[in-house]
Amino acid sequence: MLKIIRTAAVYGALALAAGCAGGDDDGTMDEPLGSAQQSIASSTHQFAGDYLKNVPTTDGRTQWSSVVINNPNPTPATVTLTIHRNDGTGTLAVLSKTIPARGWYNSYGQPDWLGATETDPVNHRSTGWIELTSDVPVVANNRLDVRTGTTFNSPVALFNDAPFLNSPSLRLFSPYFLRNWPTGMSGVTQWTDVTVNNPNAAPAHVTVRVHKIDGSGVHATRNVTVPAKGSWSSYGKPEWLNIPPTDPGNGGAIGWIEVLSDAPVVASSRLAKRSGATYDASPLLLDDSGFQAGAAHTLRAPLFLKGSTAGGTSTQWSHPVVVNPNPTPTTINVVVRRPDGTLPDLASFSRTIPAMGWWNAFGDASWSSAAGLIGWTEITASQPVFGLNRVMFRDGNTASSPFKLFDDEPLVQTTGSQSFATFYLKKWPSTAGYTQWTDLVVNNPSSSPATITVRIHKVDGSGDLTFFTRQIAGRGMWRSGADPEWLSLPASDPANGRSVGWVEITSSSPVIGLNRVNLRSGDTPSSPVVLFEDTVLQGDIGAACDPIGPGVFCARTTEETVSRFKELMIVNPSVVNDPVRASSAQNGHWSFRWLMEQMVTPGADPSEFVASWLSKGFAAGTVNEYPVQDRVNVMALIDSWPKIPGTNKIDLSQSPFKLLAIVNRIDLASGGGAGEGRFVFGLNQGGSAQAMTVIFEYKLPASASREVWTQRFHALGTLPFGENYNARLQMITDQYAARGANLAGVNGSALGQLRTNELLDPLFSPWQLREFNLVADSPARLRITTTKQTPAKSFAFERSAELASYVSRNASAILAGTAIVPGWMLGGESDADFEWTVPGVSEQVRHAFAQQTCNGCHAAEAPVIDNFYHVSPLRTGGSDGTGRLSPFLLTTDLQLREDFLQATLCAGNCRGVGPARATSSRAH
Repeated sequence: MLKIIRTAAVYGALALAAGCAGGDDDGTMDEPLGSAQQSIASSTHQFAGDYLKNVPTTDGRTQWSSVVINNPNPTPATVTLTIHRNDGTGTLAVLSKTIPARGWYNSYGQPDWLGATETDPVNHRSTGWIELTSDVPVVANNRLDVRTGTTFNSPVALFNDAPFLNSPSLRLFSPYFLRNWPTGMSGVTQWTDVTVNNPNAAPAHVTVRVHKIDGSGVHATRNVTVPAKGSWSSYGKPEWLNIPPTDPGNGGAIGWIEVLSDAPVVASSRLAKRSGATYDASPLLLDDSGFQAGAAHTLRAPLFLKGSTAGGTSTQWSHPVVVNPNPTPTTINVVVRRPDGTLPDLASFSRTIPAMGWWNAFGDASWSSAAGLIGWTEITASQPVFGLNRVMFRDGNTASSPFKLFDDEPLVQTTGSQSFATFYLKKWPSTAGYTQWTDLVVNNPSSSPATITVRIHKVDGSGDLTFFTRQIAGRGMWRSGADPEWLSLPASDPANGRSVGWVEITSSSPVIGLNRVNLRSGDTPSSPVVLFEDTVLQGDIGAACDPIGPGVFCARTTEETVSRFKELMIVNPSVVNDPVRASSAQNGHWSFRWLMEQMVTPGADPSEFVASWLSKGFAAGTVNEYPVQDRVNVMALIDSWPKIPGTNKIDLSQSPFKLLAIVNRIDLASGGGAGEGRFVFGLNQGGSAQAMTVIFEYKLPASASREVWTQRFHALGTLPFGENYNARLQMITDQYAARGANLAGVNGSALGQLRTNELLDPLFSPWQLREFNLVADSPARLRITTTKQTPAKSFAFERSAELASYVSRNASAILAGTAIVPGWMLGGESDADFEWTVPGVSEQVRHAFAQQTCNGCHAAEAPVIDNFYHVSPLRTGGSDGTGRLSPFLLTTDLQLREDFLQATLCAGNCRGVGPARATSSRAH
């Protein structure tokens, strides 16, 4: 289980300003960045600077470490955690763990973790550092807790999360050196300590330089030897404490730190805010962060905040610090982007940073005048630079209001198409009524839109808690806190309405982002924030492609079994009779009611929307200048439909349309599209099945490729029918059926067309199929349109010569299944009371043409069920639901669809499987 944050304090905050330079320059200027740097990043060999067990602070509290490791691979990960002694003389523990595919390991409370050898057995405490090796790439986080007691589960007073370090280097950087530096709070000071870990088999000789922030020289240099497999910490060391002040009048020192080594090492910095003017005064905050192993020409901060509300009287503010580790001045261009990516930017200006100096946005006039409350920051530089972004909570609405909380995170140097957050938390409990909540921010640096897939994994690896897609405008951002569906995501603990998991984000183009954990004094998402922790998303670790992943396609090299009734034609009673999802009374996401409501103009009446469709869509008139007849019995459904009490409005919660099937039609992916996803409903009044179906046919959104959509449906084949299957299927269907699935569509709908097949008046009217489009009237409505691939009825009779001419000219395309019937020939209804005859062409050509029409496919030209259905509303379907399917589907068409799915999965890599070819003329 996730270790719970148990308490929090409201801390005063850091008020950094440029201090006075002081002391002697006892070091030399560096060569240009990169000339002597060695950095090897690895997600299979990682490090945490500290292992702490019951280690005392100066005020009687104790420090404890625990690790969380996420495995994003489709196979289990074998991980070895080695806890080294700081003096390099051996190990305290070597722990081997197997993490399930897409699961995690949490060391909190684990007996073998707590049972590591103690370096101080008399007091039952240990200090060391951690080395992680794994057979596949993993994501790892080290958590430090300060506890008000001497056991691992004593209440937590302070905590910090830090990603494992994976880039041992010969040159490392940290933006801050602080010694006895003021915070703006009386009697509270800041102190920086450094820990260097040597993962090598030989000692490492390390030089630690403290640079002046104005670039005027090296303020101090300290040389240390770190033993093989050991570490060095500056805490309490006289040579560290006697570094002279840069502000002699107040006894404080400020700068930035550079570590140079003759062998690759990792390093971390601890910032302690202390209630006094000595290095060992009681800590109010301990903030650990890794040294950065490189610099870049482009840096980004996922959040810009200027007075953005944080609840109550609190507001949020941010500012970056940029360090120039080069021997010549650097020009930076600072741009603050709007959340929606539109122009003009919130701010844009340039600054020059002196050689080996820094720029702090705090107090900068151009930074302070940025024209917005929230956005994100992009910094480009003439030479590689590094830095951090500081986010502060202030008690008031000005930039000088008192600090309450703050968090520092490194400016992001790289982008990626796959990112990870260690924690997903919703209403996860702490003590004293506190709960934890996760928020995500994702930024799109590209000028073109990006699509992200957010996948929340269950911690035990048993599947996805959920996944969903979002589109981010060019140079825009997505914030889960502003997403109305974020708080309604499924819970991992439904009984208590809470969740724990971890997050994987895949994107159509490289992005950046962060994960925020808010600790709230209550159990609602609006309860006051008493502590927050931002962590930059870890990205592109090189994990193996997940063949059931919803965001990245994994091409197969061998054919895989396709379960057609789980992946293609889903009719099982456990799905179509789902008591919540398929229920209009419950407004389930597979119900007729919910699907209709997703198309309605906001503020308009869904009941009137449906009634208008029934009354106008089945009335006599013309479509494309061809007549359509009254369908009186369809219009009469309005009269028989139960009404909302006290009104004449139809009650959609008592819809008579019942779900029959959910259908995957990726094989309709012609013209570069991804295909269609469908819902088939049958009319059932008073428990009596009626001769009418309604089919919602959605264009699968371009938020994912056809291949990814195929993989999503194919992943269903491995699951048994039941709640887990239905939950996963809903994750898929929501991506095309929910409002907002197609931002360019009417009311954000991805509906391609809605079709009806009915024979409600068998004595006087023929079976008939009609087609409707969602159109942007005021309000939007479903309007009858032409029935695709089906000429008007007159072409079977008085205009048969014109039909024969068309078929004869296009015989080859008709046989190939690529012919498109011209728009001018299409009628507004397709009747089943005649057969298509085409004089002058072969029977093969005539049949091919006729089978591609609506009435041909549903009557004389294909083996149907119950006279003109392929999914019959008149049958129960039997124990597996397949009894309502036509012989044409069961013996012919589903095999073709299966072949197409198989070919799409293989993408040309499976022996004997050709490329997937969608047929443009298929409309059914």
